[in-house]
Amino acid sequence: MITSMISKKHNYDLLKSIKSIVSLSPKPIISSNYRKFSTTTTGKISTLKINNNINNIKLLSNNKFLYNNNNNKYYSTTSNTSTGQEQILRKVVTTEQQEIFKKNYNLIESIYKDLNEFEDSNISPLASVNQQVTIEKDRKLQESLRLLKDSLEQLKDSLFLLVVVGEFNSGKSSFLNALLGNQFLKEGITPTTSRINILKYGDKQQHRQVASGLSDEDHEVIQLPVSWLKDISLVDTPGTNAVIKGHQEITEHFIPKSDLVLFVTSVDRAFSESEAKFLSQIKQWGKKIIVVLSKADLVDRNPLASNPKADLDEVIKFIQENFKAQLGVVPVVFPVSSKLALKGKLEVSSQPSTQSLQQFNEKLSANTHWQSSRFSELEQYILHSLDSTQRTKLKLLNPLGVATNILDQFALELHSRNKVLSIDIQTVRQVSEQLDHFQKEIKEDFQHHLDRIENILLKMETRADKFLDDQIKLGNIMSLLRGNEVKHLFERDVIGATSHDIELQMSSMIDWIVDKNIKQWKSIMDHINQRSSSRLEKVIGTVNKGSNEFLYNRQTLLSSMGTHTTQALGKYNKDVESTKVHSDIKSAIYQTAAVEMGAVGIATFIATSLLDLTGILGVGALALGGLAILPMKKAALKKSVHSKIQDLRLNLEQIISSHFENEMENGISKIKASISPYSSYINFEVNKLKSYQDKIDQYQDKIKSQKFEIEQLK
Repeated sequence: MITSMISKKHNYDLLKSIKSIVSLSPKPIISSNYRKFSTTTTGKISTLKINNNINNIKLLSNNKFLYNNNNNKYYSTTSNTSTGQEQILRKVVTTEQQEIFKKNYNLIESIYKDLNEFEDSNISPLASVNQQVTIEKDRKLQESLRLLKDSLEQLKDSLFLLVVVGEFNSGKSSFLNALLGNQFLKEGITPTTSRINILKYGDKQQHRQVASGLSDEDHEVIQLPVSWLKDISLVDTPGTNAVIKGHQEITEHFIPKSDLVLFVTSVDRAFSESEAKFLSQIKQWGKKIIVVLSKADLVDRNPLASNPKADLDEVIKFIQENFKAQLGVVPVVFPVSSKLALKGKLEVSSQPSTQSLQQFNEKLSANTHWQSSRFSELEQYILHSLDSTQRTKLKLLNPLGVATNILDQFALELHSRNKVLSIDIQTVRQVSEQLDHFQKEIKEDFQHHLDRIENILLKMETRADKFLDDQIKLGNIMSLLRGNEVKHLFERDVIGATSHDIELQMSSMIDWIVDKNIKQWKSIMDHINQRSSSRLEKVIGTVNKGSNEFLYNRQTLLSSMGTHTTQALGKYNKDVESTKVHSDIKSAIYQTAAVEMGAVGIATFIATSLLDLTGILGVGALALGGLAILPMKKAALKKSVHSKIQDLRLNLEQIISSHFENEMENGISKIKASISPYSSYINFEVNKLKSYQDKIDQYQDKIKSQKFEIEQLK
């Protein structure tokens, strides 16, 4: 009797106010399981067709839609029709709402697809460098994707989802019992709700447990014979400060799915620290929150209170101020006494003389417990705020709020990854600058090596002048006539150790070039590894960890690059490389001098270049021709020796410089080849992140436009 009376009479006020959001799910968008239906509208009269069954929608004089239903009959307290007309408020679908629903669903589905693709695309395309392995996805981002998918399912669900949150002992269970009209839920001073309770309609009261999929704790589905639960799901959550493991995590999971949040706090512990913390965590979802201030009767019964109303107003003000500071909005706060409200309902419904809804309302309004509970104001507010249009807006805005929050999370993740990549970009730029500086520096140092070779040749030129001055004179005619002796003296006194000195200088220069390249290569790799580890620690904490593939790909690439470089340097034998370069230079010299490869070396090249036996041997013969010719021949020989030494210097410089350039370019090419995967990875990631950031920006703009369109619904 009690349950039936409460369910079918008084609480129909609540039924009409918080009836489910309009049915918004045509078959092409939702599921093949949904029945086809269409809506035709003529003026203010709509006809909703479901297969062959037609429910007529009548527009009453007070602009409230009431539905005829052949199966169930309920009292209506908002109709201006004659008393006893039995009708039920059903779901309304307008063409405008259908179109917005389609746009909403397609938009959320597109966002989910792209964000899921973003998570799946974290394996670098550099397969040759990075081993593609299976890694556990980052938990936080995966949870966000799951919530987004849940919001899609929630959008398809015609039931309006009310989630009740608050600390344990805040009066949640008492509030829900008062709302439902009976002692359905256990109450107590200890955490009585140890799991999520999902309240749904059922012909009879029964309980069953279902796996939550979030923790080891099951959810409990409670079916109750309360008529308005046919279109509404109530979620009773564990206390936000409950010590039972997993409560808060599970509670926070249901917030994103909710269409409306009822936040229950109590006058004896209004807006506690844990409540403030909890609200800061759910702020991101931007839900509409109604505050229920329970246990208001404690203020009324306080013997020390001189002005209970003023004390209660002060508590309400305190809550509103803290809400504004925490969430940026001032909520409506309803002070109630749930125990008094339920007591009043039970007293009235138990009276045998209460036969109709009108009698029930009249007696309840006169009940002192009900009057003291202030509960009617809360029910009236819900009746007003959750009219058909407002319910539609809340239902449609819910997934957009979830999507906005998740897009913000992904944008933050992109920003964090870009911060990591900015270090890599700067590192690559510095490597490029290092290589430019290396080229400039090594060219300057190389010129010093060439200058040393030139000094060796200049000293030989000085010795040649002295040799000619000493040998080409009248008193030395007989010696000049002995060509072999002159040749021997020239090689000994002029050429001397020149070839050996040049050989040593060339060997030193070649060793220097090879050593310089190896050191530069190693220096750059050390620089990359150092910046990629030590400096990265300053920003790495902002990137979601937990086997994050972005960091894994990056670190694997760097490790692989370092391993390959170490192996290459290990195989790079300085002596072998130096010998090869030396051999190449000699080969070029031999080719220039047209000397066979079996020649003794640079000494042969120098002797061939400088020793003109015909010219020197001719000096003796010319000297016999007259004293006047001898000085002229000596000057000519000096000029010839100077010219040939100059040609020799230029020839050597050209050959050595050419091989130096080749060796330097070869070394730089090896360095660039070593870091090429690193550079390619950075470019790939930068372009990928930019493309996703552009998509996120576009989606945020679409969501803003969609929200504006929803807010314009009338």
